[in-house]
Amino acid sequence: MGTQYYHRQHLCGCWIFCETKPYSPAKRRYLPQVDLNSSTTILATTSRTTLKQTFVNDQDKKLNEVQYTFPLYDGVSVVGFTCTVGSKTIVGIVKEKQEARVVYQAAVARGETAGLLEQLPEASDVFTTSIGNVPAKEKVRIEIVYLGELKHDAETDGSRFTIPTIIAPRYGALSGESASTLSNSASKKGRISISVDVTLEDETIVRGLQSPSHPIAVTMGRTSQMHEDAFSNNHASATLTLGSTELDKDFIVVVLAKGTDTPRALLERHHTIFNQRAIMTTLVPKFNLPNISPEIVFVVDRSGSMQGKIELVVSAMKIFLKSLPIGVKFNICSFGSTYSFLFERSKTYDQSSLKEALSHLDTFAANYGGTEMLRPVKATVENRYKDLPLEVMVLTDGEIWNQEELFTFVHETANARFFTLGIGHGASSALVEGIARAGNGFAQFVGDNEKMDRRVVRMLKGALTPHITDYTLEVTYGQGESPSGDDDFEMVDSASTETLTIRSLASNTKEPEQKKPISLFDTNATEEPPNPPAGRYDNLISVPPPKIIQAPHKIPTLYPFNRTTVYLLLGPDAPTKAPKAVTLRGTSQHGPLELEIPIQDVGVGETMHQLAAKKAVHELEHGRGWITEARDGNGSLLKTAHEGKWDLIVEREAVRLGVLFQVGGKWCSFVAVDRESQQEHHKPPPTDTGSTSETQFRPPVRLSQPPARMLFSGAAASQPVSQQQFGSSSSSSFGTLSVGGRRSAGRGGGYAAGIGKRKEMSGTLSMASAAPAPPGAMQRSSMGAAFAATAPPPAPAPMGQLQQCHGMLSLQQGNNDRDQMVGYSQALPPPPPMAPGGGPLFGTSRAAFDHQHGSNAQQNSRSAASPAASAFLGGVSAAKKKVTGSGRPGKGSFYRRSRTRGLENDDEDSEYAEVEVDIRSLPDTEKMHKIIDLQEFDGSWQVSDRLLELLGVSADQFTSLDVGINSLVGNKTHRATALAIAWLKAKIPAEEDVWEMVVDKAMGWLSAQSRDGSADEAVKLAGKVF
Repeated sequence: MGTQYYHRQHLCGCWIFCETKPYSPAKRRYLPQVDLNSSTTILATTSRTTLKQTFVNDQDKKLNEVQYTFPLYDGVSVVGFTCTVGSKTIVGIVKEKQEARVVYQAAVARGETAGLLEQLPEASDVFTTSIGNVPAKEKVRIEIVYLGELKHDAETDGSRFTIPTIIAPRYGALSGESASTLSNSASKKGRISISVDVTLEDETIVRGLQSPSHPIAVTMGRTSQMHEDAFSNNHASATLTLGSTELDKDFIVVVLAKGTDTPRALLERHHTIFNQRAIMTTLVPKFNLPNISPEIVFVVDRSGSMQGKIELVVSAMKIFLKSLPIGVKFNICSFGSTYSFLFERSKTYDQSSLKEALSHLDTFAANYGGTEMLRPVKATVENRYKDLPLEVMVLTDGEIWNQEELFTFVHETANARFFTLGIGHGASSALVEGIARAGNGFAQFVGDNEKMDRRVVRMLKGALTPHITDYTLEVTYGQGESPSGDDDFEMVDSASTETLTIRSLASNTKEPEQKKPISLFDTNATEEPPNPPAGRYDNLISVPPPKIIQAPHKIPTLYPFNRTTVYLLLGPDAPTKAPKAVTLRGTSQHGPLELEIPIQDVGVGETMHQLAAKKAVHELEHGRGWITEARDGNGSLLKTAHEGKWDLIVEREAVRLGVLFQVGGKWCSFVAVDRESQQEHHKPPPTDTGSTSETQFRPPVRLSQPPARMLFSGAAASQPVSQQQFGSSSSSSFGTLSVGGRRSAGRGGGYAAGIGKRKEMSGTLSMASAAPAPPGAMQRSSMGAAFAATAPPPAPAPMGQLQQCHGMLSLQQGNNDRDQMVGYSQALPPPPPMAPGGGPLFGTSRAAFDHQHGSNAQQNSRSAASPAASAFLGGVSAAKKKVTGSGRPGKGSFYRRSRTRGLENDDEDSEYAEVEVDIRSLPDTEKMHKIIDLQEFDGSWQVSDRLLELLGVSADQFTSLDVGINSLVGNKTHRATALAIAWLKAKIPAEEDVWEMVVDKAMGWLSAQSRDGSADEAVKLAGKVF
């Protein structure tokens, strides 16, 4: 371990290579770090962290390239990457790794500032950034945004959040000049600022925040973004400020709360992809089954890097040994550069063997040299009793580079489970978590000064839990109207029940066409080049993904008191009905296991999609996931039938998910270049209007309507939201949102998953305007509203061809089309900074959305929210809104926010001005979006001044109108709905592709209200107004 372990520390920081004498090893000169800022928001069991580090080029010359290497906790989803060099800011987007390098190198060769963020292939918790062309004496600011899941802390029954220490560099062997520079920087210039804000559900109480690693300042009852006078039991914050940019150990915060162990299933609808949804199911199981009597082997790291940690190891081992049940087989394996076993083969646990083991612990020392973990693990498996379940307990501070080989072996070991305990603050999360994940166990970490008793006992209890390997997760859909026609009965769907059969490209039900013979002597033939241009994924079999992707694909064994999270990605071809509940099932020899969890709708966003995508990609990177069970038409596994190209098939699927949901990984990188220059040097690829290959990549179908109206549509109206709960006015932490229209509490909010109409014509797929989903959709909790308080702006429209291919997404072929593969997900320029207190938990603020989309965004927003809603959603304070009288805009006009910002100051708060716009001057297409925006979830329109202004109908005209429908709902709603339908049909028939699904739903509502089926007559009567 020694050399490799300390080499890892050398990687950290922002550095350049120093010139050395010939044949001398290269040295790194580290740039002085002047500032480090980490801001984290914890929502329930997930976290969003923005990490900013500022370095300075202290040399008098331009640096051609600067390297910046840092760690992140294993499994986090990197979703944002921004570089600022001087006054220039460049924003990263995700591309296939090789393509990202080409784009970066081309930009650097042109003398432009560019950035590249890559994950190290050897370790999933180490990332490297390259910044090209840094001017002399200029500052370099790197901003990284990542999402993660909180670990369940067995010692405290809390949720554990960790920032690896290497975000603040641990410097290794440096030149004297660099060491002096870093010393001065750290002691005189550097500053560390870390903040953690916690927001839980209303019924959950934060009992405390504690850090076993650092002294922190804790504020209970409010977050750093809330008003000083605000207080709520489900909020808290912690801060750490140091005068040095070098941390000596991992920063850890444990959230202690009551109610976080309640099973939850949260549903999120993607903000741009039609019918794309994600479900996150999380629970801390509580059940008891009789223990098994397995063979337990403790594999203990005694390498040189364990110096100073052996006492912790011995303490843990004594607890393990004392807690073993009588009759089990056990053994101890010590490893480093070599390995040895206490017993030649495991012995039965009794008084004699326990005494021998305790005496063996007295000889423990960090004297086994370096680290070689694979050989002792293989020896442990080879020495096992084949008739007993094997439970391997690995204790390590963990740093090795051949992780993949170890993970593969662990995963392929039958009837065995691996549990890991990371010792000390230097333990690699990638290794510790990776072994447990591959071995169907779980991992725990213990710091230098932390207690471990409960952790050790919980791990041992887990090892004694029966092996259950058939857990499944099923989705139950509610009853109601569905575009697919499956009405009035419940549907159950599962990722495990779908047959993954892939037809070969050559298979075709049609008779093969008679092909013209090719002459063996063609005088016009030319010699082909030996290396013709080809795409990386050319000539691969088409493997469309299933309609539901589960991550992890195989649910691991559930262990009491240890959190388990399972994601479902419901693709565009999944049922459009509203998911009602998920059911977790398993079987044991003592009886079936089952738990049904109701689904909470948390609105529109991409946070859970990115977390799910990262977990699915992570599995693919380690040779697991849904694709490993896909079969060809003959029933053979693809990885067997296509062994020669299997690695590329797996890589292609990982790239598809990474690019689609904009998450980095082993095969996907963030690349940031100057957007204007990139547009100049790269013209859009031509659109293929001919037939499309079965393997061609189909970008996601995007809603033609910006998602502003969806953000509030599912909010639970049955529970009023107080300003005290979420902070007052603009100090709330849930972002800026404009909410409009009067929402009836009886309606309970809407499920606004946009249901559009697909129209296939000449290979092009277009989307109609979004419409609310069927009745029976879930109401959203306040935490759901917090998730959905703001959604990122949609990416630019995809370039090139959109194709419908069995409702699946497949990868683009050919170099000429590779830009199309990622074109739909091009990152937007950086959004404007939020006003104080207005920052969203996840996603982009409404202000940023308006900035990006100008008038189009505002055209789809609603009128000003009520004061309570403004406080709940963290909107702009009422004092800044120009409203009249009752809070609605003045007749005949509305207010659009315009943004003014000094280009020279990226970090300052933006200033906004309200611009009055006359509704009568708007084109009909803009009015259409606003009218659709006002539609209720059931398809109806409520009468309002704003609706009448958009329709151009006076109050007298509306009052005198009779559409011939009367019911308990009230004639006003019928008239408003009929008028809206008639206006759309009369004014903008050319936009039928946009409003057709909206009108269909509205007509369905009118038909249900009119017992005699006079909906068409009602619309006809309303149309006379126009």
